[in-house]
Amino acid sequence: MKNFDKFIEKINRYRDSEQYYDAFQNTLSLSHRLFYENTNQFVRAANCIYSFIIKLHLSKNINMGYETANIYVALFTNATDVKQEYYDQLLKLYSIVDVKYRGRFEKNLISIFEKQPSFLPNHDVHLCLSFIALKASDFYMARYHVLQSGDPSLCVYFLKNLCTKYPDIDYLFIVQLSLQLLCIRKLTTTKTVFVSISKKYRNNDLYSIPLLNFVYFMLLYIQEKELENYDDIINEYCEYLSEDSYYDIYLKRIRHIYFEDKSTEETPNFFHQLCNSMQNTFGKEENSNDLFSRETLSEDDLE
Repeated sequence: MKNFDKFIEKINRYRDSEQYYDAFQNTLSLSHRLFYENTNQFVRAANCIYSFIIKLHLSKNINMGYETANIYVALFTNATDVKQEYYDQLLKLYSIVDVKYRGRFEKNLISIFEKQPSFLPNHDVHLCLSFIALKASDFYMARYHVLQSGDPSLCVYFLKNLCTKYPDIDYLFIVQLSLQLLCIRKLTTTKTVFVSISKKYRNNDLYSIPLLNFVYFMLLYIQEKELENYDDIINEYCEYLSEDSYYDIYLKRIRHIYFEDKSTEETPNFFHQLCNSMQNTFGKEENSNDLFSRETLSEDDLE
């Protein structure tokens, strides 16, 4: 590769002398001449760029660090056989990139990992990224990845983190995530998560929090296809449901999915579109026959 060694030498020299703009310009030029391959040249170039990003991070040069990280991740976007060492480096970069700047980097990262997920825990990129987001207390992105993954254990772990941080309103997170999971056709997961995380509020046959009682009965009526009871329970708890305007959006979507209510089909909004995109990712609804019958909702299930 023409001038290959010169680019690496310049990047290292400018990096060490803290001439970051010059190092960045040479990184940009080098990246235009690189394509992913398991050769010594690529390894040297990738390691050089990675070291530069780490130096930018340590010097708190956030903007340039983000742009250089995007250059680095772009090197792998068309690769199909990325080595484990690069997966580790990409995850490391994701964890140190400032939360406000993760968008484009994250999109490319997911694209890379979905092509070759074997190096990831449970082969699930969203599970992996949700843990990183939670570690940074980035609950917004963590929730996104939790919903994309749909893993019940991950959902419970996410809620426990939220409930620990905000103990006074923890039940609201349980209700919200339950409704969101239902909106992406995860009835089985919703039941598993709800039963696991709401135990402390259970008193005999009821919960001490009205909204948790609502979710309990709603899941029961969804399972048994009892539309009239579903509508009745919404009316009965309307005082509590009116506290959050999104509840109405969720419940209309749930009514459409589980009771085949066509009247809500043509009311597009941002969450409706989000549900559609997630639905395409998850595929068909889980098999939930006899999942939430009255018999399965015994006290033993809650212990």
